[in-house]
Amino acid sequence: MAPSLPPTPDYCLRLNDPPVVQPLLVHVDVVLTNYLLFYWNARSNYRLQESSSLSPTNWVTLTNVPWTDWYKGQLAIPKPSKPMFYRLVVPAQ
Repeated sequence: MAPSLPPTPDYCLRLNDPPVVQPLLVHVDVVLTNYLLFYWNARSNYRLQESSSLSPTNWVTLTNVPWTDWYKGQLAIPKPSKPMFYRLVVPAQ
């Protein structure tokens, strides 16, 4: 007599499913009237870049190192004197 298999569970984990990725949410607050505080919902080695235009070649990586804890990153910078664009990037490995 062949051994019987255990009953089928009500759930299944497929290891080839893509991981669930939350969208990166970036917030900016003005702090003490002269600083911008950027914070985002991911702990990673993101770096903040700024540019005075959206031209792809004008982005400059800020030298400030973001502070991270177990669930978010944040960075405070002096408020610029002119309008600027900002983005988060992951440095090339």
